[in-house]
Amino acid sequence: MKIRQRCIAIILVFNVMLAIAQNKKADRNMEELQNRKKEELVQMAFNLIIEQQPNVTFDPRDFEITAWKNSRGVLVKFRRIIKFFPLKPLTDKPVDFDITVNLTQNNILPFDNLINTSFYIPTEADLVALAFIKEKFGLFSPSFENVIREGENDYFIDCENEFSFGKYSLNKKTGEHGPALQGSYIPVPFVLDEKDTADFLIEIKE
Repeated sequence: MKIRQRCIAIILVFNVMLAIAQNKKADRNMEELQNRKKEELVQMAFNLIIEQQPNVTFDPRDFEITAWKNSRGVLVKFRRIIKFFPLKPLTDKPVDFDITVNLTQNNILPFDNLINTSFYIPTEADLVALAFIKEKFGLFSPSFENVIREGENDYFIDCENEFSFGKYSLNKKTGEHGPALQGSYIPVPFVLDEKDTADFLIEIKE
């Protein structure tokens, strides 16, 4: 009986030591990630997408790419500059336009999301429409959320950020601009509770 108790005690001690070693390794990996430059993190994110989602293709030029860190992890976010909703979508599922790569946990949203959604990949018709819109409307700034919805006769364009907004329309055949509405928002001071600051995401810019 004593021998059995000793064996159990040894196993418990070994498991505790193994857990401590794994935690230390995880801490080292986290520290290594947080000390990497943005360019390295973005390349790691691309490599993970290629490895885990080899059938997914996208043009990086269509995205604003940023890297972020806090005490729990390191993220690389691919935010689509233009979100295009065609008149006749290919799916009835909710559509995800953006990608978030968690380099700490090696997972990728929306592909590892339990919610049943579809990642948007533009069709040939979408690409033609977007090229036409960019030619007639002009460039879209990544500092705005740019949403385009296709109607029967027009494209309806919404550009918005925390400071201002614009609503526009563009004739699908002629490219003629319709009535436009522009405005600005009254800035609202953002007060962050001190207890939240320790884990606030910080952008890695270099």
